[in-house]
Amino acid sequence: MQYSYLDTGPSRAGWHRLANVLRCPRYYAFNKERELPPTDALVRGTLMHVALAHHYANIQCAQQDEEPSYLTPENAVAHCVALANSPLYDKWHDRTIEVYHQYTAMYPLPSWHILSVEKEVETRVLDPHMDNTERAYDYTARIDLIVEHHDKVYFVDHKTSFAILHRTHNKYALSGQFLGQQMIGREMYGDQFGGVILNLIGWNDRKPVSSFKRKVLPYAEKSVARFPETVRLAERMIGQFNGRDAFDWPGSHQSHSCQTTFGECRFFQTCKRGGHYE
Repeated sequence: MQYSYLDTGPSRAGWHRLANVLRCPRYYAFNKERELPPTDALVRGTLMHVALAHHYANIQCAQQDEEPSYLTPENAVAHCVALANSPLYDKWHDRTIEVYHQYTAMYPLPSWHILSVEKEVETRVLDPHMDNTERAYDYTARIDLIVEHHDKVYFVDHKTSFAILHRTHNKYALSGQFLGQQMIGREMYGDQFGGVILNLIGWNDRKPVSSFKRKVLPYAEKSVARFPETVRLAERMIGQFNGRDAFDWPGSHQSHSCQTTFGECRFFQTCKRGGHYE
């Protein structure tokens, strides 16, 4: 039997795309023109997503009284590492498996009924114009896990971080990623939608055992209702500058964008010189 490998990458037209243009339009343009090299944080998150996707996909098979049809989490991680063909992915292979086994020890049997794994969901955001015409933008999200629990449906998002702090949960409350998920969840399930569960994985390599926590994000009703305007703003900006040279896109010129908590923006020196990026 040939076992399946799940795609855990970003959705077709989701928040990852709009977040970049809202952060800095010029950054979006540069980023679109070349693929950025992976970081340690990105690789850890990717590999853990791959492990958990195949973990829950095979549990879903069992809940439906079917034989497992997906790669085991361990084999899926190895497959992802082989596809990446990168020393950085090789570096995090063994530790990912170790943290995954700690996770399954913490949560040996799910209390959730699994409805879907790594499902792309979508909606249409209308944008009326002054000439009485109307356009619509696709907005998508890839949901790590859709589950039913106590007659409510939840979207579950796996989040890997260095540590789970008191503020970790709160910092995502107004994230566009989750406002968009809540918007789509309400459209799909109405009052049955229970919200978004953050499945937090505190991956700290200074400690042998990782920490885990699950919490439902607070529902920001007004922010969810206004979220389509954020989508429209970003899409209009993309439409206005699409096809133009990256240097013709406006820069945000905000200190927190140019010098982030993770270091200098990759394109800082390029913007500063005003020449071709390297």
